[in-house]
Amino acid sequence: MSTKNTLLKIEDLKVSINENENLKGLNLGIKEDEIHALMSVNGAGKTNLVKTLAAHNNCKVTSRKVTFKKKELLHMNITTRT
Repeated sequence: MSTKNTLLKIEDLKVSINENENLKGLNLGIKEDEIHALMSVNGAGKTNLVKTLAAHNNCKVTSRKVTFKKKELLHMNITTRT
């Protein structure tokens, strides 16, 4: 069992862009000192995930819980997120 704190936790993230659901229930957990890479086929939602976390204005979050350092990330203003 790891004693490292969870740095980023995403639970059931659903995101729509231009009325199309692009992310459909994404779950991800990253602990301190871990390195992860997002790899997948074109159109899988990698860029949309990053845009959502960075508060891009085209991303409409329809369901989510995203915490960064135990704080709700999607409720933070853009300046605080970056």
